[in-house]
Amino acid sequence: MSVDQARAHVGRIRAEGAEVVDGAIVGLALTLHPTGHRFRVRGHDLYTWCGFDALFLPIMLGERAEATSTCPVTGAEIQLTVQPDGTVSAATPGTVVVGIVGEEVTSCCSVAGPDSAICAQMPFFASREVGERWLPGHPGVAIVDLDEAREIARAYVEECR
Repeated sequence: MSVDQARAHVGRIRAEGAEVVDGAIVGLALTLHPTGHRFRVRGHDLYTWCGFDALFLPIMLGERAEATSTCPVTGAEIQLTVQPDGTVSAATPGTVVVGIVGEEVTSCCSVAGPDSAICAQMPFFASREVGERWLPGHPGVAIVDLDEAREIARAYVEECR
């Protein structure tokens, strides 16, 4: 790839929401910049743009990961261990659920990123009840349990491949 082609490529993915600093891609779902979603893989602390990213990235990477986040309603700390197949093998609290955006949101918001309308609506919640209290102000979002989220994450990874 020529330098001009590389610059054009970086420009395209930057327009779609990738984090670019000094011409280098530093974030695309997984980022070096601290966010509210810590993602520990192979002993390294990285960050994800949203809760859902922490569920599909272990599948994409083929690595076990630990995620730490905060419920946006209660402020409770949420901790997950996600296996390479997307199975959540440990969750604290045990009632964790996640917001997943539907086509209604993704069709109107093509740009992703940690502050985007897409990523801002896919946090972890301490429980379904808490997530449902948050839901009325967020049309186009569903609250799903971690097993449902695993299946959505697997389908997403397959679509990306």
